[in-house]
Amino acid sequence: MTGLNPLHTSLALVACLACSCARAGFDGAGVGGDALDAAQPCLQIYEDGASRLVVDVTGRFVLVFDEAASWQVGEWIVTGFDPARNLAGLPGEKKLRPLQAPVGIRPADASWLILNNAISPTLDGHRLDGDDAVIDTSWTWQVTDATTSTTTQYSTAVSHRIGCDGRWQVQAEVRAAPPVDLVQYEYAMTNFSTDVTWQQSLLPDGAFRWQLAGGGASLTVRPADTPLSSPEIASDSQNNIYFTHANLSPKIRISSDKPLRLEWVNEVGWQ
Repeated sequence: MTGLNPLHTSLALVACLACSCARAGFDGAGVGGDALDAAQPCLQIYEDGASRLVVDVTGRFVLVFDEAASWQVGEWIVTGFDPARNLAGLPGEKKLRPLQAPVGIRPADASWLILNNAISPTLDGHRLDGDDAVIDTSWTWQVTDATTSTTTQYSTAVSHRIGCDGRWQVQAEVRAAPPVDLVQYEYAMTNFSTDVTWQQSLLPDGAFRWQLAGGGASLTVRPADTPLSSPEIASDSQNNIYFTHANLSPKIRISSDKPLRLEWVNEVGWQ
């Protein structure tokens, strides 16, 4: 079923969290902004109707998970820059382009499977875990071989963990039954609004940073070694980047009990 999973739906869930958000590499000022007041609520998560889930880091930024974006982030607003401007990807030909499409795969015997051809994207649940908002999403793909009439069922699960300090961790798993070999995969496919000017930079540790010209907002995408080191950085448009492993040799075999597991961290900056 597309949309909200009724087993996990509630009218509203609001977190008034004291911001004990210190982590390695992060302090109370967040990735790139002013200090958070420990006496004030720092994060809210709530449903905006049946088709939108809002994560609001108070006074800093807002991420909106939207059914029109296959339940990924369709809106990214940095409050101090412009509370009315969406910095995420603009609407695409068929659907809203999300700020970040988590994963795409190319099996050895099939065409690309990407978010745009996902079946039944679903918001499976949302909850609070300490100072973090956790959002679970999923979808499937299905491919039938015209020669053998064999159908392969793919299932993808993506979990987002968003903290008051701007750290946004993403974990994705892709399973297949029967097992298949992958020749390429892409992840963290990030799309930025073309209404504003961005400065792009590759950092020494392999992360990629987008920053508004003149300051005000930034997003750093930092890959993990998942499962191979040193992914390539690629782009298919002016305001789009993604990480990829191409021409896999040997090919990666995935199955129902041996998934492709990917992980990366987005760092949201504000000023």
